[in-house]
Parts: sequence; C-alpha cells; structure tokens
Amino acid sequence: MKPLLVFLFLVFVTGCSANKSLAHRLKEADRVIVTNSFDAVGLTFTGPELRKLVQTIALGKKAEPALECAVEFDLQFFKGNECLAKVPACAYAFGVDRTSYIDTTGDLKALDEKFHQANRPQFSP
Repeated sequence: MKPLLVFLFLVFVTGCSANKSLAHRLKEADRVIVTNSFDAVGLTFTGPELRKLVQTIALGKKAEPALECAVEFDLQFFKGNECLAKVPACAYAFGVDRTSYIDTTGDLKALDEKFHQANRPQFSP
C-alpha cells in the first residue's frame, strides 16, 4: 500500500505535461483532419501520418517564454464521430491548454509545406 501512495504522490506533485497527457489520449484517434486557417482547405491523415502527428505533440518542448505565432492550421483528432481534441498550430509550434510548445521534430514545418504545395494556384497557359 505504501509504494502505491508514494507513486500517486509523485504523479500528483510532478504531474504530466499537458502535451504528453493529450498525446496519450490521442493514441485512440483514427484520423486527424488538418484545416488551413486561411483557405478553409483540409487534409485528412490516418495510419503512420496520424501517429507521426501524435508523436509530434508528445515530443513538443514547452516554450518559455510563451511563443506567439499566427495559427496557420488546426489539427482535429477524431475517434469515429467524436472529436478528441483540436490543436492550433503554426509551422514551428502548437498550443495545448493555453501553453505553447515548440515542434522539435520538424513535422509541422513539413505539414505547412504540404499545404502550400496542395493549394498552389494552377495556371493554364
């Protein structure tokens, strides 16, 4: 009984960062819909791409002092019809519970570039 109380005390005192707690919940997601804030264009990811974005959130480093970036896209994680979370992001950071996190993986930058390529105007000669 005593080891359990010590464990619970340590969890309570040290806590778990908001991004890691969220990432743990998002492991249940079956897809993420990423919507561009400016063009209302969306991309849907499942499988490896979904897991990669969950990992990006888990590995985020808390920004101190807090970062401010214009929200370029929202990551909406779903399990069936249920929206598990909506995460605002830009090319280098994301927010969870009003806390800014820096993307340490470069995946948000790659996602931003994917949006720009998918939405590049098509000109005909």
